[in-house]
Amino acid sequence: LASHRIPRTCGDRFSMPVHLTKTPTGRKDAAVESVRPRAYFYILDVPLHRPFTTASGTVERRELALVSLSIDGETGWGEAAPYPGQDEAFATVVAAARDGGTTPTLRAALDEATADLVARTQKKRLIDDVPGVRTELPLCVAVGTGSNVLDVVNGLVADGILQIKVKI
Repeated sequence: LASHRIPRTCGDRFSMPVHLTKTPTGRKDAAVESVRPRAYFYILDVPLHRPFTTASGTVERRELALVSLSIDGETGWGEAAPYPGQDEAFATVVAAARDGGTTPTLRAALDEATADLVARTQKKRLIDDVPGVRTELPLCVAVGTGSNVLDVVNGLVADGILQIKVKI
């Protein structure tokens, strides 16, 4: 995303009606006050490297979307990735984006994109304004259940991944 290229798995792309008046914190900011950025919603269908199985079922692909907001050559990015069966349906998020509506997942994606856009217009990294945050974080991987979960966890540990969540 740093180069603003969308992955090849991208399906539909459409512009979204968006009008920003405040930053995600609710604070007015000159960078976004009463502006209409170019806003796009990119739909992606991502096959998982391994199926993810929990008590709720098995997921082999993830439908998600990237949201971009652009002003004066700067672009901020957010992600809308509701989890199947636990958040609102992905189709609901897509419909809201097309129609100018909202859902919790879409609001979060727009907040992420807005915060990223504000940081970029100020020539900062988004993390620069978060107090007490490390700039490097260890990788954490979620694994599902299944007959081979112990083998998967042992393989991740062998690869140097020390934070693993087992989702039941």
